[in-house]
Amino acid sequence: MMERTPREKEFDAIVASVVRKAAGHVQSIPPPYAHGEKRLYSVTTLAASPRYGGMATPVICTTFKRACEIVEDNEGDLFETSYKLVVIEAFLADCLYSSVSGEQYWYVWEGNCEDGKYVPIERPEAYAMTCGWGVG
Repeated sequence: MMERTPREKEFDAIVASVVRKAAGHVQSIPPPYAHGEKRLYSVTTLAASPRYGGMATPVICTTFKRACEIVEDNEGDLFETSYKLVVIEAFLADCLYSSVSGEQYWYVWEGNCEDGKYVPIERPEAYAMTCGWGVG
C-alpha cells in the first residue's frame, strides 16, 4: 500500500475529528431577500486527494429536502469508495458571491461500501471559515 501524503493524512485527521449530529439537520429559515432571489443547494463531495476524486459538485438542487435525500440515500453512489465528507451549501441564484451566511449542512460516510451511509455531522472545525464549496 502506498504511503499517504501529508494532505491525505490531514484530511484523515479531519474526518476522524467530526462530531455526529444525532438529531440530523434542520433547514435554517431563510432571511427575506431584497430582489426575490432563488435559493439553491449545492451538494459537494470531498475526498482525501485529487487521486481519489478530490472535490466534486455532482448536483445543484432547488430544495433543501431534495439535497438531503440525495446525500442520505447515497443516490447515484455519491460515496464511490472515496468521498468521506459531503457538504450541502445554500446559495442564491443570479447573485455574485452568493453563499447564504455560511449555511452549510455536513455529512460523513460511516460503514463500508455495501452497507455504509452518510450521517449528519457538525461543520468540521478545519472548515469553519470556508464557504462557496459548490460554486467556487
